[in-house]
Amino acid sequence: MGDTETYVYHSNIGLRYAKYRWAVIWDPDFVAYTNGPNNIMNLKDILLNLDPKIYYRVNVGFLYLDGDLFHIGPEGFRIRREVFAFTWSPRIKFYDAGRFEIIKFPLYYRRIIIPKIYAVHLVTVKNAKYILYRKYWTDWRENRDFQRFPTVQDYVRHRLKTDYGIESEQEGIKRAFMELASRLTKFEYLLKYCPEELKEEIKEPRYKILYDEDGRIIGRNDIGRIL
Repeated sequence: MGDTETYVYHSNIGLRYAKYRWAVIWDPDFVAYTNGPNNIMNLKDILLNLDPKIYYRVNVGFLYLDGDLFHIGPEGFRIRREVFAFTWSPRIKFYDAGRFEIIKFPLYYRRIIIPKIYAVHLVTVKNAKYILYRKYWTDWRENRDFQRFPTVQDYVRHRLKTDYGIESEQEGIKRAFMELASRLTKFEYLLKYCPEELKEEIKEPRYKILYDEDGRIIGRNDIGRIL
């Protein structure tokens, strides 16, 4: 996790040396469908068959998973707000907007929305520490007080004291997880429609949300029982 300015700098270097007409924004926690009707190669065919004389910005559908492979948060299935793909132009640049990076597109770019789900975003299907740090990461970026808080770790420690009056990172992880859990809905879509890359993981998932006999979320296997 880095600050927005650093991300923007490296993204613009990538754009500067781009060699192809199409640029795709692909985060490391995206997993593509590579077979069946949702095969991402079908999306490639759609993009490559668009009018080459027109500049495009494209939004596509994603499945957003939270907590483990069997739950979604409020985002769930939706069109990704951020642009997924666009035709390259020397006028395109990433800009630092504090909390997030943005791309400013000239008015002549035509927007296309493709609602089909071509990929899964493992939003918080990650280690317990990440769940805590993600809660404060964009605040740290927007705050920009890098003299007081040179790293996100420094900022997280500060916020744990301010928000909860605690110093224990482990206790902070539990608080962050239960806040996340309050927004989750069980969603076993991947049991039927699973990307090839996740088929082994889904048999023995690294992360599994725990329930009590009344159907309440009480923790996760790597964090333990909280309630």
